Amino acid sequence: MSPVLSEILRSGFMINSSLRRRTHLVQSFSVVFLYWFYVFSLIFSFIYAIV
Repeated sequence: MSPVLSEILRSGFMINSSLRRRTHLVQSFSVVFLYWFYVFSLIFSFIYAIV
């Protein structure tokens, strides 16, 4: 394996281990964000259908 690839993998594992503590927060935030994006898209499509 090339040293660049192993360095990328090692930094990726370090990022994963540090992110794993915040995984629950990030997941809940992304779910809320997707929910509001869906709601706003429904509202905008409804307004566009009226106009």
